[in-house]
Amino acid sequence: MTHAARRARADRTAWQRAWPLARHWLYWTHRWLGIGGCLLFVMWFVSGVVMMYVGYPTLTEGERLAGLRALDVGQARVSPVAALEALPEAARQQPPRRVALEMQGGAQPQPVWRIVDARGGRHAVSARDGRLLAGADAAQAEAVARDFSGQPAARWAETLERDQWTVPQGLNPLRPLHRIELNDAAGTELYVSARTGEVVRDTTRSERFWNWLGSVPHWIYFTPLRADPPLWHDVVVWLSAACIVSAVTGIVIGILRLRLRRRFRNGSVTPYTGWMAWHHIAGLVGGFFVLTWIVSGWLSMNPNRWFERNPVDAAAVARYTGGEILTFPWPPAMPPV
Repeated sequence: MTHAARRARADRTAWQRAWPLARHWLYWTHRWLGIGGCLLFVMWFVSGVVMMYVGYPTLTEGERLAGLRALDVGQARVSPVAALEALPEAARQQPPRRVALEMQGGAQPQPVWRIVDARGGRHAVSARDGRLLAGADAAQAEAVARDFSGQPAARWAETLERDQWTVPQGLNPLRPLHRIELNDAAGTELYVSARTGEVVRDTTRSERFWNWLGSVPHWIYFTPLRADPPLWHDVVVWLSAACIVSAVTGIVIGILRLRLRRRFRNGSVTPYTGWMAWHHIAGLVGGFFVLTWIVSGWLSMNPNRWFERNPVDAAAVARYTGGEILTFPWPPAMPPV
């Protein structure tokens, strides 16, 4: 026997010795990750069906505009450029992302400039006298909610940083928030920003109920977890990774136990019967779809920051926006009647 043949035989013997232990852990890993993963997948599918009909609570643009008073342009004596000058110096370093004129509701309605600066900070400047508005206390928020909803029975409930329906990070520049109960038949609640005095979210009793069966479990949006974005990110990434391992081990086992040519004694391609046979064949076929689905979701979470975007160069932004020179025609040209 040649040296190469002896070496191949020795390697084959080593693998044969190691295979029983490897097979044990292969089956063990798939069994227990599969049990946990299947429960998770059932929850995802059922909650996803709920989400098809009831989305996560949000204040749509149509709802927001419907709740605002008609704009009184005659009171808007402060130009956009003057409003920008009222912002803190740090917010004036770069051109703003958004400048909009709308009516501030409440006991003393007035037109305000709502400005989103380059860093995403939110500001409200009176278009009547150019003051940078300090925000809204509980009483002012209650008056804003009454004016917005037309519900005189609206009452302030609490001031909070976040709750189950205000966990998204997009609301961070507007926190803290006043929660106002309208005491209407739908159980509507409004959230008013304590920073800018604007209504930023609404929920109804029905939305809150169905979202406990929909978006909250589907996105793992539980408040204590979602309040810590890095922790929530890691939980989602590791849960997805565990499901990937479950799918891969299942596919490997399914291929190992499949016989297309030298079939089993009963003539079947699988050694299993009943539900186990269905699990073997259907799992092997559907496993590739499930694997690509989980992997694509896992990659969308940017694991290990593999797809981190480079920050936008400030000089490039300045060139794109024309530098810091902002011109707004004021007063606006009115169309002929």
